Amino acid sequence: MQSKKLEKNTCSQSWNIGDFAWFVPFGEKRPQQGEITRLIENIEDPCATLMMVIDQKYRTALISSLCETSAAAKKLFQS
Repeated sequence: MQSKKLEKNTCSQSWNIGDFAWFVPFGEKRPQQGEITRLIENIEDPCATLMMVIDQKYRTALISSLCETSAAAKKLFQS
């Protein structure tokens, strides 16, 4: 039985600079957390630049792939 917390879509909220988001980086299988430092929304596939919590490196991810929890990010990645 799934948690009710995961049943709602936690991946489609509006994001702001300074928010922390979870996503699965390209080429990896585990979700990672990063702080949003820049939003690029005026292009065909809107994306965000994030500073990773673990290693303080910058990554870019599609806004549609950002989630509030690691479990939601992993579930989105697997679907």
